[in-house]
Amino acid sequence: MKRSSHSRTSERRVLAPGDHAIIRACLADSHDLVAALDECFSRTDPDDYGHSAQQLFGFLYRRLVDEDLDHPTKPALGRVYKRTWHQTQLLIFRARPLFARLEALGARPLVLKGGAMASSAYYDDLGVRPLMDLDVLVDRPLVAPLVDWAEANGWRVSKGLDARDFYLVHHAIDLEDGAGGAVDVHWALLVQGRDATRDLELVHSGESATLNDLPIEVLPPTFQLFHTVAHAKPEGIRHLVDVVNIVRAYPDQIDWDLLVDEVLTRRTISYAQHTLDLVEQIAPDVIPAAAHQRLAEATRHWSDYEFHGTEIRSRREGFRRLAADVSSRARGESLLQKARVARAMVHRFAQSNELSGRDLVSGLLRRGPRGLRSDDS
Repeated sequence: MKRSSHSRTSERRVLAPGDHAIIRACLADSHDLVAALDECFSRTDPDDYGHSAQQLFGFLYRRLVDEDLDHPTKPALGRVYKRTWHQTQLLIFRARPLFARLEALGARPLVLKGGAMASSAYYDDLGVRPLMDLDVLVDRPLVAPLVDWAEANGWRVSKGLDARDFYLVHHAIDLEDGAGGAVDVHWALLVQGRDATRDLELVHSGESATLNDLPIEVLPPTFQLFHTVAHAKPEGIRHLVDVVNIVRAYPDQIDWDLLVDEVLTRRTISYAQHTLDLVEQIAPDVIPAAAHQRLAEATRHWSDYEFHGTEIRSRREGFRRLAADVSSRARGESLLQKARVARAMVHRFAQSNELSGRDLVSGLLRRGPRGLRSDDS
């Protein structure tokens, strides 16, 4: 059963004033940059901004350097830039052997998300975009041998590996080496819009780039943009700056019809619409009106839902979220496979909340959610 399209107006979220000001400064013309920074910091000290806003400080510092401008906050912004640069250098250094092993297996690393944005394809700077890890998309048959090699060479699986649901419900395995290395090995682009055939096509669509001096591949601009708008969660604002800069870097290479087709096919409408609505608030000339309209008029399937990892507020929402997660992972599969996915997802939800599967279900039935969170891996 399907239901009618949602109104974009009713779902519209508004950026907090401080976040709005920081993003405007990131995107301001060179002659407006100092005035935009004055607006950001005239009443708020850099240290008083939240974590999300501070993740853009390195970007602001680099803009001041590129424009040969000065500002009282430049030293504070510079400290964030330098810290980010060192952390990203460490991530790349620790990932080199793992990436070399991937190439030995016959594939150049296709780097996703923030790593792609820091590469020569976009910012070409390791200090402007904080990274928690490096995400790499690989052909599914290469996952097991790559993980086996990693575990034999000092890496460990920090999240995402369970013998009962290895490929069934996950889309990536998170690896850490205990010395600053963190690589997420994806065999699927998204957790909530799984499409094995399409993901395999994307694995082979990579375009050459470098991350510092490390040869990598990145998604073509349309799909880098798609992944950015479809992967974002409600928290955080750095991806909004990424969206604008992807479009500005490759205005003639973004296929908006293809991007919206991908959103609709993978049923990532809520994610994409949320992101593009926020972008419209700070850069209304970036997203074509036709793309907004197609998303606004799209018919939603019953299993469409908002965001992974958010708090479940009612018993009904808890069961609906669980059912939607099963649907997104088992679309087009047999009833037996759907049952396997459902069992695995109960396990994942329970694991996320440090409960047994039986306690999770009985808790939802008897007590309601009480702070329960959905699986976000």
